[in-house]
Amino acid sequence: MKDVQFSLGWLWLFVFFTLSLFFVLAERRYRHRGFGSLAAMTLAVGLCSGADAAIAFLGPGLSSFWVSRMAFMLAYVVTLLNSLFLCAYFDAPRKRIIATAGLVLVIVGVLGSLAASIAQAGEVSQLAYPNAYRSPSLLVTVYFIVTASLLAAANVTVVYPAMRQGQRPARGILATLVVSSPAAILEGYLIITQGQRWYLIEASTWAYLLIVIATIISEFKGTEGLLQQTTSNLAARTAELESSYAEIDLMASELARKQQLAAVGELAAAIAHEVRNPLAIIMNAVSGMKRATISPTDRGTLLDIVNEESERLNQLVAELLRFARPVTAARSPISLYDICERASQSAPPGYQLKVQTFADDELGPVLVDPGLFRLALDNLIANSCQSMPGGGIIELAVRQGRFSDGTLAAAVDVRDQGAGMRPEELANAKKPFFTTKPRGTGLGIPIAEKIVEAHGGEMDLVSVPGLGTTVSIMLPLERELQKGGGYSDGLKTANRRRLRSIPPVLVAHPNQHQEQPPLAAPTPTKKEISS
Repeated sequence: MKDVQFSLGWLWLFVFFTLSLFFVLAERRYRHRGFGSLAAMTLAVGLCSGADAAIAFLGPGLSSFWVSRMAFMLAYVVTLLNSLFLCAYFDAPRKRIIATAGLVLVIVGVLGSLAASIAQAGEVSQLAYPNAYRSPSLLVTVYFIVTASLLAAANVTVVYPAMRQGQRPARGILATLVVSSPAAILEGYLIITQGQRWYLIEASTWAYLLIVIATIISEFKGTEGLLQQTTSNLAARTAELESSYAEIDLMASELARKQQLAAVGELAAAIAHEVRNPLAIIMNAVSGMKRATISPTDRGTLLDIVNEESERLNQLVAELLRFARPVTAARSPISLYDICERASQSAPPGYQLKVQTFADDELGPVLVDPGLFRLALDNLIANSCQSMPGGGIIELAVRQGRFSDGTLAAAVDVRDQGAGMRPEELANAKKPFFTTKPRGTGLGIPIAEKIVEAHGGEMDLVSVPGLGTTVSIMLPLERELQKGGGYSDGLKTANRRRLRSIPPVLVAHPNQHQEQPPLAAPTPTKKEISS
């Protein structure tokens, strides 16, 4: 009998130790599903079986007595760990109550068993084997059966609602619990009262664990199939999104073409309006110069008028061509602060340009075309100067800002202290050919905005009558563009638009530029600065 007990004890210990390793791996694969508690429970059952082998090997004595008492205390822990596993696996709504109550019951049971064992230890030599090692007091026996029955009932209250909710694993686990729990409690009773061992606990636990393993494998296969279906759906949705983006690009191109045609109509009207007055003045001056009685002084005055109006027409044509032509920005990493410093050095007489920067805003390089960006700044500076006829201070502030979608940006503010704009003027300020000046073309701000948009940026105007106007230019930061890395990684639409205007080599390898174009851009002439 002892040989059989010894062999079966070690056999079950090996089986449950192997199963506990499986559940440890399952815990690493499926977090917060309770498999850690199940692994501990499986190992505890194996140790109880190993205790039988140790008792058979040691024979009668105090050592075997305490081994059997430790196995009995582990039986309490087994019941609690199984309840913890089921509560976590099925996410029971009352899992905290069950865990707390079960922990209290187990602690009381372990302490009671320990006290009874200490009281019984002195009588070990007077008791016959094996009853000496398996018979605690009657109170401890009743308490163990009550605790095991209560936790078994709690397990059923956890699994049954899960089965009613349609969780497929609950059906097999519930059936195993209904069969195995009474068998385990019965054998526990026989062990602690009669010393009989039929290994029903190990067999029922083994069957229970096999059901759980089958459930895990089934769930894994279902998850794998669902993952494949999700992957297929995502691929289809990605193709649809790419098609949608292509359609959006086509529609945007068509819209841009229609807007350009509309701008051509406005251009024709503007030309008719703007060219007529200079031509009329030139015609009158030429008519005057044809008179035979005209003096040399008057002739010189008329020639100056013809020259002035011709320059005005030339400036108008230059700005119209600049506005009508597409803007291609040859971008490279440049410091906005340096560009603004150079722009401030060419301030018109009577005006002072101050460049401000903020120590907390370390922008780093920004991908811009130095010449085009300088032209946009000069246009905005010219507008600020015209809003302050008597001279004054114009501030250029370089700072860190944000685009309208919240993305970090490099910002340049052009701030004047002029008359400002009324709300209706501010609403039309970005429209081509809108101007409040008697000799202006109304293309300065639209050209600047077109240059900014060619850099993937945004331009905002804020104006308060009597306090001045602030024009804010937002440009993409080089480090933010590096994060994007392309068009197919879930970027926002605004970021996609910004990336389209950047050569791929600048996005993919921003640190490989061996040479940078010179920072200084040719200072625009008065013809190139919008009025």
